[in-house]
Amino acid sequence: MDALIVGLGNIGLMYDINENKRTFIRTHSKALYCSKYFTKIGVVDTNQSKINLAKKKYNFKLFKKIPNALKEIKPHLVIISSETKNHYKNFKEIIKYHIPKIVLIEKPISNDIKKIKKILNICKKKKIKLFTNFIRRSEPSVINIKKKVLKGYYEGCIYYNKGFLNNGSHWINLLEYFFGKVQNFKICYSKKIGFDKNISVKLIFKKSSIFLLYKKNDKNTNYMQINSKFNKINYLNAKKKIFYKRNIDGKIKIINNSMNKYQLNVLNEIIKVFKKNKEYNLCGQKEALSNFKTIFRIYNTKI
Repeated sequence: MDALIVGLGNIGLMYDINENKRTFIRTHSKALYCSKYFTKIGVVDTNQSKINLAKKKYNFKLFKKIPNALKEIKPHLVIISSETKNHYKNFKEIIKYHIPKIVLIEKPISNDIKKIKKILNICKKKKIKLFTNFIRRSEPSVINIKKKVLKGYYEGCIYYNKGFLNNGSHWINLLEYFFGKVQNFKICYSKKIGFDKNISVKLIFKKSSIFLLYKKNDKNTNYMQINSKFNKINYLNAKKKIFYKRNIDGKIKIINNSMNKYQLNVLNEIIKVFKKNKEYNLCGQKEALSNFKTIFRIYNTKI
């Protein structure tokens, strides 16, 4: 299989360059490099220093323009990790020259719900499988929680920073994976920050009620603490073992996580799709549309 990355920003390349920790696999570049499933890998970016880094670090094929890349590589997988404002343009340019089997696109797919619908409709017509890169969905401990731990009506809080569309959307996707579609919501706080907002909101589900709270300048921000009468679930990103369950008998069960290699987790789920394994954990087209309708409804609500 061949693959192409469009955009070498933080998630495309730089997180693993900047962190420089061998155990981390947080970018598409390093995940593809570490996988033996893909043979020919190309990258597209207009920034010469970044594509030089990709060449030096991973020996990928380098391109500054999408058409040039698609003339040489006919990728089965295309990863769009450019700036959000360029996603739609990049997608349209890709399908003009080549129809990949799978497209993985960073969230949000677009800041315009109409463009999201257009991309999804094109994928349906062209029989392209499109997935949105909500990384927590592919993390083995999350899958374990979903299958074996969730029980009862949950209440609690999730704390996040770095913007609602950028980061809060990850948690809404995870919560809708756990509890189904958001039934209602109540915004407690909302403030515009550049192209995003910081929003605190109470999310109401059929079987849970969870606060998603913006928390400023906390190094351990992005964690979840939820409780039912059966157990307590803590998801702390700063810990190596981020999940534990406290049963009604007081016992604690540790569930190992692999968030240090979250992008490899996503890629492994994509490989399952290529291998026609029906059990995979990715955010597909129908769910993405449902998620983004919820996300933009909250984002555009005035208080």
